Amino acid sequence: MSQTVAQTVTEHNVFLGFWNNRSYSPIKGATLTLTRSNGALLTAALAVFVTYVGARIWSIICFGLHRWCSSRTSQDALYHQRQAMLRNSESATSITIDTFWMIWTWRSKMKLFNTLKRLMPLLLLALSLALAFGTAGVFSSRISSSMGDEVILSSSSCGYLWWDSGFDTADVDDLINYSNRLTVEAADYSRNCYRSDAVATDCPTYTRKSLPMSVVDNATCPFDPKVCLLDGDNLVIDTGRINSHSDLGINAEPRDRFDYRRVTSCAPLRTEGYSESVNKTIEGYQVSFTNYLYGKNLHNDANYTYDYSTFRTSLDAKNAADYTLMPIRFYAQNWGDFDPIPELNQTNDEADLTLLALSTNDVIFEQPVTDPWYSAITKVESQGSEQALRYFSDHPASFVGCKVQHQWCEPNENRCTQLAAFNKVALEAQTLSYSPVQNASVYAMTWALNMAPSIETIVDRLGVSALTSRYTLNHGIQGPLPTNQWQTEIQHLHSTSLAALQRMTVEQASGPNDRSVKRFFIPPDNDMERKARCQQKVRSKGYTSFSVLGLGLVVGLGTVVAIISYSIETLAECIQNWRKLDPYHQLEWTLNGTLQLQRLAHEELGYGTWENGDAFVPITGGDERLAMVDCVNVKHPCLQLLQTVECYEDPKTAEETKHSNNAENANSDEQNNNTELSDIAEAQ
Repeated sequence: MSQTVAQTVTEHNVFLGFWNNRSYSPIKGATLTLTRSNGALLTAALAVFVTYVGARIWSIICFGLHRWCSSRTSQDALYHQRQAMLRNSESATSITIDTFWMIWTWRSKMKLFNTLKRLMPLLLLALSLALAFGTAGVFSSRISSSMGDEVILSSSSCGYLWWDSGFDTADVDDLINYSNRLTVEAADYSRNCYRSDAVATDCPTYTRKSLPMSVVDNATCPFDPKVCLLDGDNLVIDTGRINSHSDLGINAEPRDRFDYRRVTSCAPLRTEGYSESVNKTIEGYQVSFTNYLYGKNLHNDANYTYDYSTFRTSLDAKNAADYTLMPIRFYAQNWGDFDPIPELNQTNDEADLTLLALSTNDVIFEQPVTDPWYSAITKVESQGSEQALRYFSDHPASFVGCKVQHQWCEPNENRCTQLAAFNKVALEAQTLSYSPVQNASVYAMTWALNMAPSIETIVDRLGVSALTSRYTLNHGIQGPLPTNQWQTEIQHLHSTSLAALQRMTVEQASGPNDRSVKRFFIPPDNDMERKARCQQKVRSKGYTSFSVLGLGLVVGLGTVVAIISYSIETLAECIQNWRKLDPYHQLEWTLNGTLQLQRLAHEELGYGTWENGDAFVPITGGDERLAMVDCVNVKHPCLQLLQTVECYEDPKTAEETKHSNNAENANSDEQNNNTELSDIAEAQ
């Protein structure tokens, strides 16, 4: 069933965009839901943005450190290199690497302790921030994971199923088939997801993998004690108060929520004193029957509730029949299959009543069974080739009686109806002073409860397939059964009914995935009904939900940091001019820039007519040529005058080339001087 419901979520519209998850406050609950692919893009973009913001934070730190370390007094090379690194660092990672190499390189020229003393604080700070920024980039994805995998349904099929007695046969068949499929899927979901060892990831659709319930397996008889087979060891299943929001996933504000509770009390019933043996003529043959006397049959006015043949056809397992399971129901206010005896119906509207009649027919049991519902201690010998000792059931039919009580509560003021039959509490719920949305929600829930199969309806639709004992039934031979098998069966039926309730709550918002019944769905009449039926949360791995608060904080604070980082120099300069502060620190920051350091190197050699000496980008006048890299000695390159040079790695060759170049330059200068003198003489 979990896969079927997941298909329902996929096939129908999940709301994409901004919505409010009412599990949180309006601010914290603001949510953005995207498709999985778009969500992955946004997550990646957030990681990049966080990394970018980290770089801008580092630039602000570098600006502050540079000014703090700036000094007017003469300093050594290590100071100037550190200042240049702070001025031109691209990120905390890059300066971490650069600082490490500085420490390593200066180790032979300066005492290691002095080097570490001056550079280690910067190295540790940069390394810490690099790790912090990297971690922040990774954890930026928590903006989506913090909201979990909850999405909200938005479907044009939102509404409720309308079942009219005037439908023709084809319509009724479609509706019955739909109900049967829903019951089968609910039973499957119950087996997979209502186990104590079930994992939420294996049941990925509902807001809760299973609705809560507490089980008491040693309760007293819920009826008159003389009709119960057991004094103790009876069963009570109490759901507690199921909240419409936290348990069922209806995304309502706190003032519009409601609670629902169901208590199911069951006990095996005595057949002695409540049965009689009779002979009936069927097709001319006398057949022995046992009539069970738990109340008048309302269908045929018979004075017995249920009858069953005591005739067994064969002891051969190959011809053995399957179980027979029959529900017999009584709803408060005298409507149902039978009119229960006083021992079962102590008050007319206290509870709805269901009897489950189990007949084992010709099923053979491998081992004796002491379970009160499956009781089989009558020894027989198999007629097969192997004369093994087997066991038959002790009675043609065994009964478990269950009374089911319901309750509605208004959680905000903690007011509840009494615990009673369904129809009674449905009327009484109107006196709880619900809000308009609560009233609409309770009405919608009542519809869901009517459509979701109860214990007796599950048995009616599934028959013996509802029994878990059949998992070990093979060719008419039943494997070993525990002494409390009947409790296991009732708990499974109860879980199936709760799973069906979860399904019907979702289908109010999504509409059915069965196209044959979509035409029977009625849309909401007003805004109150729309809020009650169409605001349904589910879980889906096919979409990604982001916290709008988290997105806003990351983008907003990151933008502020970026603006500050780009304007901090201008702000510092304005403050300096306003307060007439010493310009040295600001000027050193400017001159340590890459382009200004380049200007200083070329200008020192006399190349270029430079402007903007106090700006970020210095420029030359016109199409001026600057100095070139002197790579005569590649071990110690420098800038040189404009000329074509060759590069040498041998220092001796480099020195000879240097002297040769100097001689050529001297001869060239002498020739130029002679030419100038000659020109002057001619002019005179």
